[in-house]
Amino acid sequence: MKLSVKQEKIILDTDEYSTTYTEKPNRLYTLIKDGTQILMRDEKRTGIKIVSLEDGSVITKMPELHKKSIYNVLVSNDYKTLITAGKDKIV
Repeated sequence: MKLSVKQEKIILDTDEYSTTYTEKPNRLYTLIKDGTQILMRDEKRTGIKIVSLEDGSVITKMPELHKKSIYNVLVSNDYKTLITAGKDKIV
């Protein structure tokens, strides 16, 4: 598994899949569990998934949280609250 983070692009490449984020990638992922897992927008752009950085396995998925693309993913400091912002809801 390979994780590459640059200012304009994030690439997560495993034996099973490859994911690249180029549109404001710093808003589409967050490291959790002492940096051993990454919470990120899924391939369909409407849900999220948690991926192990140790072996690249998908720990959990939350598909279709939004009807349109998610453009921001945040987690509280205690990791108990997940906040996503999508283009389908105005707050």
